[in-house]
Amino acid sequence: MKVLKNTFKILLIALFTIIVSCKKANNNEVVVNATQQEKQVKKIEYSNKDNGTLAITEVYDKRVNKIKLINHSKEYGDSKKTFSYDKANNLIEEKEFDTKGELVETKFYEYKVVSDQEFIEFIYEKRKGFEKKLIVEDKLEYNDDGYIFRKNRRTVYGNWTYNYKYHSNNKLKEETILAYEETEKVVILYDEQGKREIEKIYRRKTTNDEFKLELTNNWYYDKGGNEVTKEGKVIETNNSPFIKKYTYYN
Repeated sequence: MKVLKNTFKILLIALFTIIVSCKKANNNEVVVNATQQEKQVKKIEYSNKDNGTLAITEVYDKRVNKIKLINHSKEYGDSKKTFSYDKANNLIEEKEFDTKGELVETKFYEYKVVSDQEFIEFIYEKRKGFEKKLIVEDKLEYNDDGYIFRKNRRTVYGNWTYNYKYHSNNKLKEETILAYEETEKVVILYDEQGKREIEKIYRRKTTNDEFKLELTNNWYYDKGGNEVTKEGKVIETNNSPFIKKYTYYN
């Protein structure tokens, strides 16, 4: 059960982390959705490497916006999420449906430009039978060249900090995330073209303890530079709990 618990936490970080091109739009328009792919992603599938069981399917439109996420379960049936965007491709609404197709939760995304070097993202949640409430507030800070170097996230689950470093060509080099009250650290390394190479996840019981590497993820690419798989390995057991496969539009 330890692997399942840790895998859930990893997926939670992935779902909460907005994949950005770390450059602001020149007109101060908030643009938080982008892609590193040479081709347009159509579908991403997460499956268990050991038995091939499909766990999650993500579907994208031709603007590379994620429009649907399906959680597969042979025991309980499939549940899903749908996503809506504004004209600038910013995520504005996320709806979650249960296995019966009933709406159980809606998230609303709002953006505020504070200055040339700062903007804030707000995420509100409206669950069935409850009032709408703020659950996430992200403060993004940019350097003089217009690239993000820090993101401070305040959530109902605790505060997270994201720090970014760049190659000399301004391509993203390293992303470091401190989460769960600084008991978890995620380091993602990128090559000089800005493509993800490896992700290392460290954990510790308290802030007085040293971080211990528990899981690594590696990305693989085809000859055109497109991501084809993402494979993870749990350090303690040397098992690969999941694999991520990509399908592209022609």
